[in-house]
Amino acid sequence: MDFSTKNTNSACRATITGEVSFADHSRFRDLIADCLSSPCETVVVDLQSVEKLASAALGLLLLVHEQCADQGKAVSLCPPTGGVAAKFLEVARFHELIPYSDAAVELALPDAAD
Repeated sequence: MDFSTKNTNSACRATITGEVSFADHSRFRDLIADCLSSPCETVVVDLQSVEKLASAALGLLLLVHEQCADQGKAVSLCPPTGGVAAKFLEVARFHELIPYSDAAVELALPDAAD
């Protein structure tokens, strides 16, 4: 798993790439801390480039949701664009737990390629 964060005053986008498993727990906590320490109102977890999600990744995403709620921040997901990771979130009905976002354009975030 690789990740990066980008912040604006209103939102923080955490872009995750590769495969996410329980082994990434510590790094995922660092990602959460980066987002929560920003003055943003919304955290967008961008999973569009994630290739594989282990079942433990669902727990990590729920942790993001819980910690954002504790700090009064909204959270949304940009789901994977296809493949096993997208199907995994679909089967888990994750969109019912954390709202999906159509990428960060609506939140006035810079493009991930910037």
